[in-house]
Amino acid sequence: MIGAVIVWGAAIAAAGLVRAIGPAIALLALAGFADSVSAVCRTTINQTVTPDALRGRMSAVFSLVVTSGPRLGDIESGTVAGLTSALTSVTSGGIACVIGVGLIMLAFPQLAAYGTEPAPADADRARDQPVPADAPSRG
Repeated sequence: MIGAVIVWGAAIAAAGLVRAIGPAIALLALAGFADSVSAVCRTTINQTVTPDALRGRMSAVFSLVVTSGPRLGDIESGTVAGLTSALTSVTSGGIACVIGVGLIMLAFPQLAAYGTEPAPADADRARDQPVPADAPSRG
């Protein structure tokens, strides 16, 4: 997921720097692909990490963030474009995204670690397997 968000930000920033329509379209298509990957990852994390008893409430908050976040971005990009130019707004927004990912990774390193540990179901399955007589203790 982290990589997809970085790709999105970098592709948006690069699209703001190019002056030809063909490369800009290709970069925006790449950004759209990265955004789709990120959306699937965010939803998966939301569904797998949230306890069953809190899933409805968490999904409501998740929906609020997903729908209101882009509106805040609209305000930011419109303000920057009004003060500078549309190209500066696009480029600085992409760069801000990449910097934001870095700051979030510093603040929440467990996000980067997500998926590197075995899932609880896998750990339970491994724990429930019979241990061969000659295997070392799991102690």
